[in-house]
Amino acid sequence: MPWKEANTLARTLNSIVKGASQVLEPLRSLRTGEVIEGFPETLAEINRMNSQLLNAILEELDQRLGGTLVERKRQLKLLCGVVTELV
Repeated sequence: MPWKEANTLARTLNSIVKGASQVLEPLRSLRTGEVIEGFPETLAEINRMNSQLLNAILEELDQRLGGTLVERKRQLKLLCGVVTELV
């Protein structure tokens, strides 16, 4: 399956993820088409990510880097297709 379709499917599957421990479907790099190395398996992993890994993943998704760490984590969640997160 081409990476664009794989990412669309992953976003659709991730749209039902709400809890921090639910498993995320990984996205593929826009540069290589491969699953992004170090991609978080859960929302909890996104919440614990450091800036270096977060930036590396956002770069693989061809995203501009800017904003606070919290804003970039939110950006990644939206890119994953997560639309609602239980607090």
